[in-house]
Amino acid sequence: MSVTVGKKIGLTNFKILCAISKRKFVDFNKLERKMRIVREKDDFFHVRIGLGRKLIYTDALMTAINDFIDGPWEEPEPPHSHPHAQTGYIAEGEVIFYCEGEEDQHLVKGDLFCVPPNIKHTIKCLTPIVRIVDSFTPIRQDFLREEKCQ
Repeated sequence: MSVTVGKKIGLTNFKILCAISKRKFVDFNKLERKMRIVREKDDFFHVRIGLGRKLIYTDALMTAINDFIDGPWEEPEPPHSHPHAQTGYIAEGEVIFYCEGEEDQHLVKGDLFCVPPNIKHTIKCLTPIVRIVDSFTPIRQDFLREEKCQ
């Protein structure tokens, strides 16, 4: 079966496509159907000195607002990887983005990036304040544990 990008396919074909690609099928009809709101005025939780985070998530998707307030840095954070697909948006500030197998990238406010699962990556803050809005699928259980410790 071939699928054209942007072409609508039925649920049965989607299930078959997922089975063929060996990806886990998510039945979106069984996901929690409750709206959640996180307001700008809501507090960030403390992750470490210089980093605060807000989270909003569903069963299958998580968005994290990360505020780094301890820049600029002399060195990048240690590289890390995780089994989650990630997209990011630089909402404030500038960073050098390092991604395994890729050239270093100077990212500024308004830039977007993505990281496939299990690829090492990190940043180096170039400005005093950096805000990055990250989205992950599946959700980051480790972020939930950090939030509950507050």
